[in-house]
Amino acid sequence: MNKKYSCKEISGEKSFPCEVNLPEESSVFVYVNGRQAATAVVSPELLSEYAAGYLLTEGIIKNAEEIESVFEEGNRVSIITLNPRKMLFTKRTVLSGCGGGTIIVDYSSIPSAPKGTSFSSKRIMEASEIIKLYEKTDLTGEIYFAGLFTKDKTLAVAGDIGRENALDKAIGKAFLEKCLFPECFASFSGRISAETVRKCLFAQIPVIATTGSVTSLACDVARERNMTLISLEENRMCIFSGDENICE
Repeated sequence: MNKKYSCKEISGEKSFPCEVNLPEESSVFVYVNGRQAATAVVSPELLSEYAAGYLLTEGIIKNAEEIESVFEEGNRVSIITLNPRKMLFTKRTVLSGCGGGTIIVDYSSIPSAPKGTSFSSKRIMEASEIIKLYEKTDLTGEIYFAGLFTKDKTLAVAGDIGRENALDKAIGKAFLEKCLFPECFASFSGRISAETVRKCLFAQIPVIATTGSVTSLACDVARERNMTLISLEENRMCIFSGDENICE
């Protein structure tokens, strides 16, 4: 996920050549039933998983059985669905640093979180530590990581230069393996925005936790849709909504 680049470093009155690790960034073009559906700027790994996760978290498809085939060639991912006439969304550009771009989302159309699954606070903390271990493998310090976990398993972990891109990749990886999202939770290394909450709700993930902060709109949407929203900072757990899904 990184490349070494040469540069000139200036320190005080001295200058000297050096090398630094920079995060890789490239475009991926997602096609659905022969039509270009999205252009995204991502880290160049897990492109098929990103495309599948993107379709799920945008509410275009609801389960893995709707996908007939996924074909990846270079930076193009083509997905064929069982219903080739399925209505597609407007082509969209996803930027690495701002998740939902400038698109205005009607949050009233977002599904509510599924009920019935609870997780221990200890397990939530364990998952955050796993995410932190992945962060230590990033030589650039610029990659976000997202993972999906059950009560006793790690389903998928993915990294990307974009917060929501990392989430789409992790979701897509588990989605293609036909995992049951209502039985898992998401752990995240970046700030949780309303866009992050929206994506998890479309995937029917009931709980999301982050080692970073949460935005006010993320909190509002999570509360309205009965989703559990957690921030973990300095060994402190703050549950902003859905505390009934967390047990000690």
